[in-house]
Amino acid sequence: MSGDIDGDTDAMREFSRNLLGSLEVDPVSPAARRKDAVPCAGGLGAPWCEDLTHEDNASTTALHQFIAQVEQGFALYSSFVRRTAADYVRADEQARNEFLAALDSDHGGPPATDSRLER
Repeated sequence: MSGDIDGDTDAMREFSRNLLGSLEVDPVSPAARRKDAVPCAGGLGAPWCEDLTHEDNASTTALHQFIAQVEQGFALYSSFVRRTAADYVRADEQARNEFLAALDSDHGGPPATDSRLER
């Protein structure tokens, strides 16, 4: 553990690098792309039609990018959480086994059950 963050700083930095790297990749999959709207397809006339069509195309592209980046971010974060949880479970299991082994060696085995408690 390093730094002043209460957690696995190195793992958090790795997650951050992966996340930032994924944002540099074109986030919109070919399946999600739509062809740009054709100006004045509805016959509104210039200049309103061109402006409306341009904004429609720009906002659709931005929305696709945002959704793809959020999806990638969730996937990366869930991967980070799964790996971290698995590490903690392994560490917990190892500590439990060491604790039980120490109890066995100190007392010659597990403690006996009081016969008055048995039914």
